[in-house]
Amino acid sequence: MLTPPSRPSDPYLASWTVLARHFVAGRFEEALAVAREMLVHFPDRLAALSHAEACLLMATGHLDEAVGVMQRVVDNGRWWSTRQLFDPDLRPLQRYPAYGELAAVMQNAETEARASAVAGAADLRSLPPVGTPSCCVVVAHMAAVGGRETAEIWQPVTKAGIAVVVVESAMRNGDGQPSWDDPELAERDVRSGLDQTLVFGAPVVLAGGSQGAGVAARLALGGVAADLAGFICVVGAPWPGSWTARNAVPGLLVVGGADDLTSGTQRKFAREAGELGLEVDLVEIAHLDHRYPDDWGTLAPELLARWLG
Repeated sequence: MLTPPSRPSDPYLASWTVLARHFVAGRFEEALAVAREMLVHFPDRLAALSHAEACLLMATGHLDEAVGVMQRVVDNGRWWSTRQLFDPDLRPLQRYPAYGELAAVMQNAETEARASAVAGAADLRSLPPVGTPSCCVVVAHMAAVGGRETAEIWQPVTKAGIAVVVVESAMRNGDGQPSWDDPELAERDVRSGLDQTLVFGAPVVLAGGSQGAGVAARLALGGVAADLAGFICVVGAPWPGSWTARNAVPGLLVVGGADDLTSGTQRKFAREAGELGLEVDLVEIAHLDHRYPDDWGTLAPELLARWLG
């Protein structure tokens, strides 16, 4: 059972949950059908969904079709990131002559996108608290969701006396939407959000959803700020091998009971963190798929109270 959608991105994220459920269960043909249906309903996500389609074509033995999918992405002026191009699921595709040519086009497009982001700056949305701030949360958005919707999700939290600064990455993905694919730019942009918290004079927590959750945890543990109170990861966590523990700040993972997309990664991260002696707790919400809980405005302050009293 999936949580009924209530935000602009929810239908897209709910569909990803269904796709992931089929994939985890080894139902690759069913997952492929979902990916293709999503391409019809979400044409603005062509690059991201075509990557999923190509991976699933590989899993179902349709290598020639996967090359065609890659060509379609380039023909539409879209591209895959270096991480996507070298996804282990696509490794057999690399032996095709067309792969090298198409990959070169995509990598050039990514280089241009990065240059534009380097020359630009993160979009920051500061949400003042009601009353005296008890803490300030710097939030990294979910991949391709953006700062505006993220700010709408976090706005109710300010009623509990919590200041919020939402950071939208300057980097854009192959669909032209905000992304955290570049680690150096991610740190630069989150640091700019941290700078905005000085005016509130309150303890600071890093938070994020999905890909942004991985950014928040990685930077918090990596020592982006020495005096952080903690970090919160909503339906997301850092990938194995992408983080180091230089700063032993406490963390909390909000896990969706119906989220087959990232719940496994979250649990693995929690185990690895625990083995290093880090304080990382899990809060599982039954029936939650790959999105923020509907009651985030009241739940977030309750979670933050674990650290702030």
